[in-house]
This record gives sequence, structure tokens and C-alpha cells, in this order.
Amino acid sequence: MQLLTDKPLIKLRELFSVLILFALVFNPAKADGQQAAAQPPADLLPILYRAEYQAKASGLKATAYRTLERLEEHQFRLSNSMSVSILGATIGEVVERSEFSIHDGSVRPSRYTYEQTGLGRRSEQVLFDWEEASAETRNDKKTENVAIFDGVMDQLSFTAQLSLDLSVLPAEQLVEDKDFIYQIVDGDEIDEHRYVITGRESIATPAGAVPTIRLERIRASESRRTTTFWLAENQDFLLVRLEQTDSSGDATELLLQSVSIL
Repeated sequence: MQLLTDKPLIKLRELFSVLILFALVFNPAKADGQQAAAQPPADLLPILYRAEYQAKASGLKATAYRTLERLEEHQFRLSNSMSVSILGATIGEVVERSEFSIHDGSVRPSRYTYEQTGLGRRSEQVLFDWEEASAETRNDKKTENVAIFDGVMDQLSFTAQLSLDLSVLPAEQLVEDKDFIYQIVDGDEIDEHRYVITGRESIATPAGAVPTIRLERIRASESRRTTTFWLAENQDFLLVRLEQTDSSGDATELLLQSVSIL
């Protein structure tokens, strides 16, 4: 019996790929849950946590997890994980990790891995060599090298940098049209990502309504894809909701269910 049509199969891959974007780290400037006063960037270190999200696309649902753990004093590992099951059978799993350091308010990645098993099996790894100013990317088909420079990150660690950048801004600067630009390793190229604050909105969650700041990724004018996420304005800029729409108008969503401090 065919459990999935071609379209849900495609959307399941979208459900996996959206993990690259979800759940920004806690605002490191708010370890006690209160607004921090002009704290020097050198003092900013993230809170360790585990967050649970519901992910869905084309009628498929899954539980996704996001964990930030400390490896050493200024070394951290950020992890995403998710499995998708149908009729009790697991048809795919994904684990994504980034290891990075934080010094003087700046994130510097050392290693990124993405492993997808089951449906749409694939793997990817990025190794950063800062002494040689080079990153090596490996996937199932090839190995490539790209020159890197200060500020270049992987597809997961840049979310930690965005949280740091938000944390040092005064409230009056968290306004519409404020943008954030990041340089991300993509194969043998450096891809520029731009995100813009587009407003404020209250989002309903299992824990109640949460006031959020809404950001959108700015893509080429001809692109019909959209990525929008909502960050808890008074809860350490934790991701509350994410929505990604493809060129055909189909949406993939994530919604915060719970979070715990480690």
C-alpha cells in the first residue's frame, strides 16, 4: 500500500530542511530573565536549554528538539533533532549540530554536521580551519573548499550570532526595517543571508499568548519562497513560531511547545 503521494514526500523533505532555520538561541544578555543594561559583548554567554517544537507540513506532523550545551568555558554545541513516523513506523530522522566558540560577542564555528537517515538520506559536514582561512565541506557526492574570513558561519551557528546581535540592541532599535546580514558557507561559496524586522505580533502557544518580534528573510525579487519567524520579545528572543512557504504556496511550520533550562 502506498502511504504517501509524491507531494507529501516532497513536503517531508521540506520538513527536514526547515530544521536548518528553526529556534534561535536564548538571548545571552538575560540570564536572570530580566532586561540587561548595556553589558559589554565580552560578557555575553548563552543560557543552556532544551526546547521542543511541533513541526508540520502537508498533514504530516513531528516533534523537533533544539538543545544548547556547553563543551568548555567558551565552547558550545547547538543541536537540532527530529524523527517522522507514519502508523507507528519511523520513516526518517535528522540530526544537525554546530560546534562554535563565543568571544567578545562573536561566534566562530569549528564544525558543522547534518545527518538525515531514512527518507531522503543525506549527510553534510563543514570543517573550519581558521589558521588557514579555509573551510572544507563534504557531502555524499563531493568535497569542496572555500576561503573564509572573520564573520563567516555555518547554517546553524549564525542563529546564535543573530541572538547576540539582538541582545545588545536597545529596545528603541528593535524596529521595522532593521536588518541583519550574515555570511554562510554553502559548498564552495559564501552565501549572504539578510533578515529584516517586519513588526510585532502576539502568537498563541500551548503556554498562552506570547508577544513576539517578527523577522523575514529577504530573498531575490524573483523568488516566491518566504521564511518568517517570530521571536519572544520578553523571553530571551526564543523562537516561538516559524513558517516557510515554497514556490507553490505550500507551508512548513514550527511552533514552540515547551522549553527547559539545563
